Amino acid sequence: LLQDVTNSSRSVCESSVVNKRLTVTFGQSVHLSCFVKMPQVLKVYPVTWYHHSKEKGRYMVSFSRVEKYIATVEGGMVIVGASEEDGGRYDCQLAGALLCTFNLTVDAHRCSPPARSQDYHRVYSDWCHEFQKYKSAMKSWEKKQAQCSSSRQNETAIAQGLLSNELGASPAL
Repeated sequence: LLQDVTNSSRSVCESSVVNKRLTVTFGQSVHLSCFVKMPQVLKVYPVTWYHHSKEKGRYMVSFSRVEKYIATVEGGMVIVGASEEDGGRYDCQLAGALLCTFNLTVDAHRCSPPARSQDYHRVYSDWCHEFQKYKSAMKSWEKKQAQCSSSRQNETAIAQGLLSNELGASPAL
């Protein structure tokens, strides 16, 4: 057993880090997490995710892009609608120390249906989530349309009332 008690050699400690390989299909959402439940004592430390991609190199994942990345309560992250650019290595660091690594492969060419029941459930769940977003957007649009049409009707009625008042009050020649 090889140990680095002084933590002076990063490669020795990093070799013991959990390294998970994941393959997802294009458009699938994927959850990356080092913990099932983060221990309470560690919640005070910052969790940082880094993505190593072929195009951009290493960069810190920004959770301000909520349409793409979502931070979880337990320090994990969700990648929404995986695309080829999302492929690569993801490192999770807790207070600057490497906690776990994911090697994500996005299979953009596989168009076959899911093979396992769990995959069907995941695809169905993703589809339901997308449907709810469209349904909500449609309701919002319909509400705005109803407000606009009632506003236009009120404006038209007021304009017609003013016009008829003006016509009725004008002197006859």
